[in-house]
Amino acid sequence: MTDLIRIQDIAAHVGNIVTLQGWLYARTDKGKLQFLQVRDGTGIVQCVVFKKEVPEEVFEAAAKLTQESSLEVTGTVRADPRAPGTPGGFELGVSDVRPVQVAIEYPITPKEHGVEFLMDWRHLWIRSSRQWAILRIRATIMRAIREWLDGNGFLEMSTPIITPSAAEGTSTLFALDYFGENAYLAQSGQLYNEANIGAFGKVYCFGPTFRAEKSKTRRHLTEFWMVEPEIAYCDLDQLLVIEENFVSHIVQTVLRERAAELKALGRDTSALEKMIPPFPRITYDDAVERLHKLAAETDDPEQKELLKIEWGDDFGSPHETATTVSGVVRFPNGTLPVSNAFVYVPTGSVDDVARSGECGECVDGASVSAHTTTGSDGRFELTGLTGGARQIVIEKGKFRRVANVEITECTRNELDAELIRLPRDSSEGQVPHVAVVQGEYDRMEVVLQQIGLAPSAVDLIASPIYGDASSDQASALLRDRARLTSYDIVLVNCGAWVTDYDGVALFSDATVRDNLRAFVQGGGRLYATDLSYEIVEVTNPEMADFYGGTGDGMSSTVERPFGDAEIGDPMDSVVATVHDEDLRAWLEVNGALSGHDTMTVDGMLDGFTMMDRASPTHAKTWVDGAVEWGSYIGVSGRGVRPLTVSTELGCGRTLFTSYHTVEESWGGSGGLVGQELALAYLVLEIGSCVQDPVLY
Repeated sequence: MTDLIRIQDIAAHVGNIVTLQGWLYARTDKGKLQFLQVRDGTGIVQCVVFKKEVPEEVFEAAAKLTQESSLEVTGTVRADPRAPGTPGGFELGVSDVRPVQVAIEYPITPKEHGVEFLMDWRHLWIRSSRQWAILRIRATIMRAIREWLDGNGFLEMSTPIITPSAAEGTSTLFALDYFGENAYLAQSGQLYNEANIGAFGKVYCFGPTFRAEKSKTRRHLTEFWMVEPEIAYCDLDQLLVIEENFVSHIVQTVLRERAAELKALGRDTSALEKMIPPFPRITYDDAVERLHKLAAETDDPEQKELLKIEWGDDFGSPHETATTVSGVVRFPNGTLPVSNAFVYVPTGSVDDVARSGECGECVDGASVSAHTTTGSDGRFELTGLTGGARQIVIEKGKFRRVANVEITECTRNELDAELIRLPRDSSEGQVPHVAVVQGEYDRMEVVLQQIGLAPSAVDLIASPIYGDASSDQASALLRDRARLTSYDIVLVNCGAWVTDYDGVALFSDATVRDNLRAFVQGGGRLYATDLSYEIVEVTNPEMADFYGGTGDGMSSTVERPFGDAEIGDPMDSVVATVHDEDLRAWLEVNGALSGHDTMTVDGMLDGFTMMDRASPTHAKTWVDGAVEWGSYIGVSGRGVRPLTVSTELGCGRTLFTSYHTVEESWGGSGGLVGQELALAYLVLEIGSCVQDPVLY
């Protein structure tokens, strides 16, 4: 009998035959191979079903499984650092699959859904990785609250939920008919605990609270859980110490135990990491004095009235509100959020902002008065500002937008989305100058169109098809260093044949190689897809070992015939693991993940380009996946291989993907599918600043 385990414990069972019970999160069928992403509530693991290794009925049973089908799966645990999942790094070599129930069509598919739709299906929505992460964090917060209070002498009291009177005013009571008498849902357990401290000294209650406040602001909730400690003997200084230690314990526990979940949510944890006692303190007298000063400095009569306060008054929302500037940065199309955009307020004019590093690309922090970065949802918040006219600058890659705004003191200033959207063309701000070398099997220009970049910012460069030199503009571009280096980004589509079918004549030309290397070293970004891999290989051979190379991953020269790496077998879809946490979080926000840390790559062509491995020292692997290759040349193989790799060279970057746009999107309508969203993200990300030149 095999061991029945949970996925969170899989690391302890490497080499053992185990059984998992759970649900099918996603499935990819690749002929002789099926990849099942199985979740059990504690994590997600990839289960590999190989036709040759299981009975026919088992393979057929796996093929009939639908999303969220219940199943039991048995197999051998294998350690593989490239295996997708949570915790990841392990997979199951399947020997048996036993469906418990095959689910009907699942309504929440890997695409964008509105909140209203998802709330209608809330009972199923909690199975998605984002909601799963939120609820796991919530459970940890609740445990940490009780853990600290119980460990510091507090006794938990279960105060009533149905009460005979109001605890905090009658205007927000939910009234009930209690067998002919008036009763109410509890607003607070405070009144009960004020009696309880006479018996126990230190108590708390922790449970549901109800407020009949019909509002959709973040400050109003009709139902929530509230913790209320009460202490019989405690002065203000003692209370401040208790509060600091209590809050810090909760935050640090979540950071320690739920780091993966916070990353999945795109949470910037830098502020949370600073939540360690002692906290900064200010006296009531100093706070009142500051508010009087702020009121005197503003010319806005409405703001003066909001800040008005007399000594002895309670602080209200306007008094406690810091001056913040917030908003959501989006792609030029105004819809997709931009992750990791740098948002700052220059100390002087934006034209005077200093750039740091030898490459002169990154903003010098000494020349800005406030700065932050956007989360995976595009949202940012700037703090530490004073009121008045300010320039808010948004930079992402080679894009820059300057918003001239009037900041109101002691207020949350939410900026209009159109004002801080990335620019479409030079009339709205700084945009990259892009060249797209056209290809037979890819249309990266469609991605640029879909993200909203204006045609005026993009030059389409024709390339010959199967040696037809009459349509060749690409060769002229690559031989003209001055023209080539005038571009910020050069995108080379799959199937962009240059001069000859296999490109030998052009890429054997030392001038072309020198020009490409000079373009990247000088700060250019070179991005090629699939069959156009040779252009990045001759530019930076150290990036990756393509199939047919030396096998050492990173020889400094190209040591094999051109075209030898084009041996991939056609695959309708590949379950690809997204290794970059920021890309993964962004894809999750945009509904493009097919699993906890995987996306589906469709349409891998016959003869797609194979990378054996990326350089462990020079390159970054963004995405990899299990693929098959070599069947038509008699060297059949299968395994996990890099699919997206980038590297820095000098002050620039090269980036390569084995996948590309899907033909159904070439018309430019209908939005971007999952892998195209990843390509769009990478177009912006490849332009991010390089601090210092990287030379090999």
